Amino acid sequence: MKSKIELYEELKAKLPLTRKGDNFVNYVEEVLNDYLSLIKEVDFDQDKMKIVNEFITEVKEVINKGLNGDKGCAYTKFKSIISGLIDFGDSGYNGILPIINADCHSLYELQPDELNYYFRISSFEDSIIHLPFHKLEFSRNDLRFSAKGIPCFYGGNNILTCINETGGVMNPNGLISCFEIDYTESALLDLTMPSFDILESHEKYLDRYILSWPLIALCMIRKKEVDGDQIVIPEYLIPMFTIRVLSGLEVAGIKSVRYYGTKSDSISDNHINIAIPVQTEGDYGYCHKLLDVFRDKDRDPVVSNHLRITKPKLLCELLSPANLSFREVEIALRNNITYVRELIGER
Repeated sequence: MKSKIELYEELKAKLPLTRKGDNFVNYVEEVLNDYLSLIKEVDFDQDKMKIVNEFITEVKEVINKGLNGDKGCAYTKFKSIISGLIDFGDSGYNGILPIINADCHSLYELQPDELNYYFRISSFEDSIIHLPFHKLEFSRNDLRFSAKGIPCFYGGNNILTCINETGGVMNPNGLISCFEIDYTESALLDLTMPSFDILESHEKYLDRYILSWPLIALCMIRKKEVDGDQIVIPEYLIPMFTIRVLSGLEVAGIKSVRYYGTKSDSISDNHINIAIPVQTEGDYGYCHKLLDVFRDKDRDPVVSNHLRITKPKLLCELLSPANLSFREVEIALRNNITYVRELIGER
């Protein structure tokens, strides 16, 4: 019989997924059936396994409905089944989904500081937080973890991750900013599979990541290139529904999702993305509930309620003429977090 850590590493090695063939529904069926056959080799709590089996059965129905033109019904069902993975216990955490905050930094081999800071590259200064409400006509739903009409803050835990997520080519006009995130202010859905030492205190997290693998996997299927436009991109259906659920603040106060990109052949804790959808609607400016994730409320009364970010700067100018590396620029930005009272577009 396999150990849990062996199963964990085997499931992790399968990511990201690459679809073969044209039938997305059949591919998902194969992936989830393979998961169920693997997980039988390890003992898990039977009540939790029942919930996971129900999720797998129902998420296939969600995908069928979503791809056959009934996205409204599909989303309603998805919202219901993802709620079924959450336990509103005294701990404030969940029974299955890995919902974490700063207390869980010890899971990662990275230094805690590196999980508090995210970088964002944008061509426009007024979009450095998220696409402002008064520019919603430019919003897109053809990206992973995107939904039409729901702007998001997108960030990477280093500059190279940001570049990879925007096509792999550095934009000469790209503005970069560094953001410090306070996880005590924002619960986070973690759809990564971190490399961590299995200590007794980590056993429950190991279970969560293994049992959450069906959702993680459905959010990590590479987009298959097809001829012509697609009304719905099959690989982005579940990530899109996930963002919509988080935007509604209907799931245990979770405000953001952390995930690996699919641009590389393997996954790594060195390349982690985060998406934070807006929590409110507006006609102008930015979502103030989203901005709260970046506010300093307690540490320094002089800058209380200011935003912990660096003002946007041209990445090319930061790299030269000193010929700095990405890493050196990241350290410089992190060490020079400024406290900003207002953003362009706020009033």
